[in-house]
Amino acid sequence: MLLGIAFGAGAVSALSAYVDLGRDGSLAREQLIAHAPALATTPLASDSVDDGPNDLPQDVGSIVKCSAADKVAGCEPDVTFELEAKNIAYEGEGVQRVYSVFNKMMQGPTHWVELNDVVRVHVTNGLGTSGLSVHHHGIHQAGTPFFDGSAMITQGQIPAGGSMDYQFRAWPVGTHWYHGHSGADYADGLRGMIIVRDPADPYREYYHNEEALLVYDANSQMSATEYITYYNYYPKDFDGFPWTGGMVNGQVRYMREVALGQVWRIRLGCGGYNWQFIAEIDGHDMTVIAVQGSFIKPVRTKRLRIRPAERYDVLVKFHTPGLHRMSFRAQAHGTEKFFGYDGHPDITPEARSGRNRGDRNITKVEYPSFGMINMTFDVRDYGTPRGPEVPEAPVFNALADHELDLVTPGSIRIDTNLEPSPPATADRVIPVVLTAGFAYTEKNGTFVKGVPGDSANPTTTKWLFNNNSWVDPSVPLYASKGKYGVSTAPHFETRVVPVKLGEVIDLVVVNSGLGSAPEEHPLHLHGYKFWVVGFGDLPYPIDQIERGEYPPLNLDDPPLVDTFPMHTGKYAILRFVASNPGMWHLHCHLLEHMLSGLQMVLNVGEEHQPEPTAAWYAGHTYGGAVCKSI
Repeated sequence: MLLGIAFGAGAVSALSAYVDLGRDGSLAREQLIAHAPALATTPLASDSVDDGPNDLPQDVGSIVKCSAADKVAGCEPDVTFELEAKNIAYEGEGVQRVYSVFNKMMQGPTHWVELNDVVRVHVTNGLGTSGLSVHHHGIHQAGTPFFDGSAMITQGQIPAGGSMDYQFRAWPVGTHWYHGHSGADYADGLRGMIIVRDPADPYREYYHNEEALLVYDANSQMSATEYITYYNYYPKDFDGFPWTGGMVNGQVRYMREVALGQVWRIRLGCGGYNWQFIAEIDGHDMTVIAVQGSFIKPVRTKRLRIRPAERYDVLVKFHTPGLHRMSFRAQAHGTEKFFGYDGHPDITPEARSGRNRGDRNITKVEYPSFGMINMTFDVRDYGTPRGPEVPEAPVFNALADHELDLVTPGSIRIDTNLEPSPPATADRVIPVVLTAGFAYTEKNGTFVKGVPGDSANPTTTKWLFNNNSWVDPSVPLYASKGKYGVSTAPHFETRVVPVKLGEVIDLVVVNSGLGSAPEEHPLHLHGYKFWVVGFGDLPYPIDQIERGEYPPLNLDDPPLVDTFPMHTGKYAILRFVASNPGMWHLHCHLLEHMLSGLQMVLNVGEEHQPEPTAAWYAGHTYGGAVCKSI
């Protein structure tokens, strides 16, 4: 029974015993970090940013002492944060409604931490009657998988009036975010950012200052109401979810003052639940240096497409004084117009015409195609430099007349001087086939009501992995290990896939579009990053592979991410090393799709999964109702 995990100088062997970082090539980097001297927050090269009325609180935590050799789950933390969930009334874009938020703000505070900090987040549930859990998206929870925050998978919900102390190691580096993970609650406002700074940041000399921005859509009613009323039963006259507005850092109109000539590192995340965005700064290029915490070969671009749960780090030099708009053009995730936008070369005619998607069902409707969110950079000429000159960052590729997109072939390549390349081969393939069924099916011009228990034509909307629509367990899987409290009904199982510790896994994801209109599913795997070693048009060449003839794979410098968008008519090969024991959630980050069943769990190294701490049991039990792990 494991109680925690050690890290820091002199403890790398203990870390690698349970989280085999060497298997994915990053142990050498971990050793360097572990033996590096303790560093305070790196001072910025320019004057500090003034905290004006439009600034989101930049929470750096309260500092307490903690030995780097102590166990993550059992020691005193290096930094602590407080998050209190409350319901508040707010009016944005002319719509007043109740939002569920952290710390009475439309977006929770941005948490800035250093790599390898032990972080404690004290979460209090003041939502009244709703349960709560918090997932730190991008944090791998190495040694603390029970604090991953996925409701009924790694924990029960924190009951109304209760609290939980999440404690974890700040790893890996990068631009991450946190959000509610009970149902669709983060769509109602339970979101914020967590930034893990690297004391050995290879780009620190190239920028003066930095800003973290989270952009997202804001619906006009509570997410549970919207889901039950519209999406779940999918009425025949449903015209899609309308664009009702959005926010940047919790504000409808966000402004940031910057000094002329400065270079800023903008840490951009999408906390949306249904819409994606195309980001652009008037008159300025962006140099992309990192994607989802992984450094890439820098790419200069005018526009950047960012989908729910994706994050990008970009460098921007503000060279012209005045007000400059940063626009976020919103697009619905699944429309004919979306798939034809800007002539994307990787969208096949078959996918556009629907030949790869089976019966169109009720999703024949047209969404309102576009919305817009704007923020402003106020570039001021102070007459004197506001910081030293910084060198221009190197550029591997320039897309000045195009937008950067994670799925554009060859546009995003990891920097192998800073990130590991994937293993040459996989030990095992796990197929992940996406399909759908809706409450009403269009056949020969008429709408046919669904059949109870029919996964292809159900009475409510269902999304499926491998012909199975997920059903939540009645006991957290981390406690039960899937041995009780789970559904075993055909096509409606609590689907848990066992994975051996140390296996190299290929998730072969196929999105034929069967049962739905063209879609794009941002798939997120908790606890890991994966290399996108393969991506192409369907059909997936299974016969060719059985003959030992594999499709072209990028084993040199593929994207290394935790979230990847799956287009209709495409397949992807997502490779990762199963080196982190835990119950890890794989799901679509379009919340209606996740709630409708597009999720499964990978049970990695069950015998190596550490025993939860007392704080875990205390935080989410209902009078001691959650039993000890078996």
